[in-house]
Amino acid sequence: MKVNRRISFLRRLHIVWLLAAMFAIDMVLNFILNAVFGEQPNPEADKFSIAGIIFLGILFVPYIETFLCQALPIWVLRKLIKRPRYNLIPCILVSAIIFGVQHTYSWQYMLGTFLFGIPMAALYYLCRYRRENAFIVVFAYHGLWNAFGFLLD
Repeated sequence: MKVNRRISFLRRLHIVWLLAAMFAIDMVLNFILNAVFGEQPNPEADKFSIAGIIFLGILFVPYIETFLCQALPIWVLRKLIKRPRYNLIPCILVSAIIFGVQHTYSWQYMLGTFLFGIPMAALYYLCRYRRENAFIVVFAYHGLWNAFGFLLD
């Protein structure tokens, strides 16, 4: 598997351009999913005040999900499968599956969060590989994505 060679340009991108590329990928995925399945609102968001949404949806939940869905599974799989050539795809897929399974509002919402989890896991893996603070980068990205979604609602 020569997956690492195929995405080697991502390893050299400046962090701002890497985040912009991930945001563009997520926007395209979001557009496609909304076109196919229609708008899939988060039913939990209506239960909270603005302060609750900011605290939970932008700060607390992205922090917990980054730990449970990206940091922990990728750390475990990187320990079990030592070579990056062989652990890249399993790390990204397992992380995205865990991320999707946590969002059980509907199967369409699970599919959307699984697909959104792929770029987030790739971002975490790449930042980890580049020796950047992957946890902070993905946590901030996830919080900003949620804030973007809340602003659009």
